[in-house]
Amino acid sequence: MAGKYGLDAEIAAKIAAKYDKGEEEKVSQWLASVTGARLSGDLWASLKSGVVLCKLANVILPGSVERYNPNPKHYLEEKANIDAYLTACVKMGVPSADLFTQLDLSETRKDMLQVVQNLFAVARQAQALGFRGPTLGVTYYKTREEQIELEQKKMVEKEKERIAAAEYDNMLLENRIAAESAKKERNTKRYNSKKVRREMRLKSREERGRSLKIAPGA
Repeated sequence: MAGKYGLDAEIAAKIAAKYDKGEEEKVSQWLASVTGARLSGDLWASLKSGVVLCKLANVILPGSVERYNPNPKHYLEEKANIDAYLTACVKMGVPSADLFTQLDLSETRKDMLQVVQNLFAVARQAQALGFRGPTLGVTYYKTREEQIELEQKKMVEKEKERIAAAEYDNMLLENRIAAESAKKERNTKRYNSKKVRREMRLKSREERGRSLKIAPGA
């Protein structure tokens, strides 16, 4: 494999730091169990021709790879196999974020981390498609019907949460309106009370004034 320099070397070092050999071993065992293929100790070497990947796709979703070369002799045939596998991934419903590129399996071994991530995603999606063979990673659901049911349950729970949040907001609004109304009522009573006291004081002054005017002529 050709050496890397500069930015390429830095990127390769970061990818290598994140790469988990334990995850690679799990993927290798799963691939062998599902496809029946005999893999070498090096996952990259086992996958670079695309043959095992095409077999995997056809086991999970029969006919998803209509044609591939079982004995590729050169780079272009390997590339065609990998492209056929990636097309099958799309047919299976694997998210685009979990796909890789043919370059990730090239001689430069650009990003095996992305390849392993893809295979975990394929294993998850296989369960949604009703694949009853060996599983890899977390078991989510076994059939498409169960997947739909799970999504519906999530939607119901989200709707309940939305309704509860709306009711809570309405309660806060009603409490605020009630508090403002009570405050306004208190202010009105306070104002009326002051007004009454002012009127009483004014009336008292007027009465005293009248009494003083009457007193001298009495």
